[in-house]
Amino acid sequence: MASSSAHPPVSPAKGSPPTYVAVPLPPEAERELFVVNSDGLLPAVPGPSTAEIERSGHGVVSYDRRLDSDQDELWRFFLTHLTNSPPKGTMRCHGHYDTQHHTTHTTTNADGTTSTSTTTTTTNHTVFDISITLTNYIPRQWAYLCARDKNGQCIPVKTAINMYTGDSSSLKEMKLVKQIDWPLEQLTALARARIRELGFRDNLDVVITFDNNTIVARSSSGLSSFAHNTAVRCLCVISCLWLIFLPMFWALKTTVKFRLIAIYKTEKPWELFWEKNVHILEHGVRSRVSQTFEGL
Repeated sequence: MASSSAHPPVSPAKGSPPTYVAVPLPPEAERELFVVNSDGLLPAVPGPSTAEIERSGHGVVSYDRRLDSDQDELWRFFLTHLTNSPPKGTMRCHGHYDTQHHTTHTTTNADGTTSTSTTTTTTNHTVFDISITLTNYIPRQWAYLCARDKNGQCIPVKTAINMYTGDSSSLKEMKLVKQIDWPLEQLTALARARIRELGFRDNLDVVITFDNNTIVARSSSGLSSFAHNTAVRCLCVISCLWLIFLPMFWALKTTVKFRLIAIYKTEKPWELFWEKNVHILEHGVRSRVSQTFEGL
């Protein structure tokens, strides 16, 4: 597996979405911890991965047996699904307010006495719901790849791969998260402040979310498939079987000690995105629209 040198990645802001993991700027002595996709050329990998996968809006998941213990297959799997598959980002600004409706119920008992009760129903009303895509600002290829342990320390990517393939847990998982090098907290703060300047005083949510931003390898064991099956989870909650299975899952599940992070170095600064798209936001707020716009 290729190793690295060169560029340090940029840390996302503290207020980034939960899938983000800040990548610290490494000292010169630690730059070999990073895999660098120099000049858009992927590190050498003998052909694309043929591991079986499941696709969702978030990305790719595989329970293929070959990924359990073969380091080269696991590395090939991650690189294959990173190639020409950037994350899809959207900035969403949602303005809304709540109204409450009170309903009084009167009942008459067998002895002729009456009693009353009140039911309160809360309804959420959307004033505007504006989404602006970041597609034109995210390159097709990643720039840096690194791994972090649970203590936030950068470790060699190869070490993380070796640790996963050497783990015998039936519920192990390794996740790769795609990130861009923008300070997302600053961008959402600007959008929030501008909307307030336009006079909107009701509830306001401003978030930047990403699709196609994860690549996950999970144990091929039947227990792993069972534990991550949505229908099974719902059944456990409805039938209270979670009281039986939850302790077992916690006992068997390997703590996710390492996470791979692929950083996409945007060629255009986030300030340019704001400058070119703030008028879309202003128009949407003033016109009270609910619409997705392609970012300029």
